[in-house]
Amino acid sequence: MAWSYNLDQTTQDALNLAETWQNRANELLTREEKALQKQMDLFLNNSRDKVLMAALIDQSFRSEDPDRVADQINFLMQKYGVPDFFSAGDKLLMRIFLGIGRHFPHVSVPRIIGKVRDDSSRSVIPGEKKVAGRPPEGPVQGWCDHESQPPGRGGLGRGGGPHPSSNLCE
Repeated sequence: MAWSYNLDQTTQDALNLAETWQNRANELLTREEKALQKQMDLFLNNSRDKVLMAALIDQSFRSEDPDRVADQINFLMQKYGVPDFFSAGDKLLMRIFLGIGRHFPHVSVPRIIGKVRDDSSRSVIPGEKKVAGRPPEGPVQGWCDHESQPPGRGGLGRGGGPHPSSNLCE
């Protein structure tokens, strides 16, 4: 008789194994990782906080004028409120900013931007002005070298010849 297997049993076995691994991974989490997971869960389940953080990140990095940034942060916090997922300490700091810190933007804004960058560094890829939208200086294997690749290995693409994004190389 030919070898056969029960797909349903294989699927169930895979699910059981994944659950075992996840439970073990959860047991190994540090206190800091558990706090971060709780904070991310609060964030991901609150659409208002997601909108606020997108706007806060956008406005915080758009202008290099601390007065303008302070004004925008103040506006966003007045409009949306202090995010629920902020830690108790961060909520207190934001309330201090709204009360006093916004009047001293050259001191408070760099600290807020530093905190936003630090907190978002796990999920936001930093952009580099000298690299964004164009290749880095010097030869980099696999970047804009589609002519030197054998058929089927065209630079960043898969099918020999110029990659559709090869205009980045020009």
